[in-house]
Amino acid sequence: MRLFIFSLFMLAISGLSYFVGSIYIASDGPEPTAKVAVQNKVETIITGSAFPEELHLALKTDYRDENKKRARIKNELCQAETREVICGKIDKSKSNVLLIGDSFGRDGINSLAIGYPTANLIIDVIGGCPLVPDVNLVTHANKACKDLNNLRFEEIERILPEIDTVILSIKITQERVVPVQGTIAWLRDKNARVIVLGNPPMFRGRRLPDIIQAHGKVEGLNEFASEWMGDLEPIDAEMERYTASVGAAYIRRRDHLCPEIPNCDVLIDGKFPITMDNAHQSYAAAEAFGKYLAREYPDLLEPT
Repeated sequence: MRLFIFSLFMLAISGLSYFVGSIYIASDGPEPTAKVAVQNKVETIITGSAFPEELHLALKTDYRDENKKRARIKNELCQAETREVICGKIDKSKSNVLLIGDSFGRDGINSLAIGYPTANLIIDVIGGCPLVPDVNLVTHANKACKDLNNLRFEEIERILPEIDTVILSIKITQERVVPVQGTIAWLRDKNARVIVLGNPPMFRGRRLPDIIQAHGKVEGLNEFASEWMGDLEPIDAEMERYTASVGAAYIRRRDHLCPEIPNCDVLIDGKFPITMDNAHQSYAAAEAFGKYLAREYPDLLEPT
């Protein structure tokens, strides 16, 4: 009888422990379980014989790690000299280049620093804040952008007489075409030499690393990814016409990656995705674009 009672007691303790443990695990929500499931799926694909070796790095692309790579050059340049919204300082012995933009500006920094290492970069790049005269015309802009942009325009106007070239590296959607043209017009009214870097390839609704994972093979990857490719041709054409009409220049950022639009070479060196998400260039793609610029436009940043 005592053994029976003791067994019932231990069974009750076990049941209580399971119940309490279940509550504890549930309190953390489904995320840990989901993360484990996703990780297991990814590891299965990586180690599976069906997944080709050359796509391992593409699948392992991590947004946070890639963002650190993309930020490195900007952080190094901004450690030397930083004002409220602009970092860097004028160097009269070099070609002084002012690079302005939003989060796409970081891609421009990486490209120019790699393609034109002797140029002196002055940076005004704030993620989430497209530098346009009326930010109310743009959705997905931070609430602080209006005041920030007023200050940015003031600072830019102050240093423009010492700037040889202004590079505008900014996301240009159809909604943003007219506001961005307003920025170009403002700069040209002040006799600035202006070069606009067009959009990189952009994908609708899916991160490129996820698209690569879904396809799972090298053969036909470019064609498969093109199904999610945004049609940027009308924006490029409109911006080209406008910049030419006001004496500015427009460089298509996609030409070296997309020789046969809509199909693009979605991997750099067969390993690295051209975008880290669905729009922002990976560091590898920005590096490739910088080398392309230096090859095609060796005197791009030389004073005229």
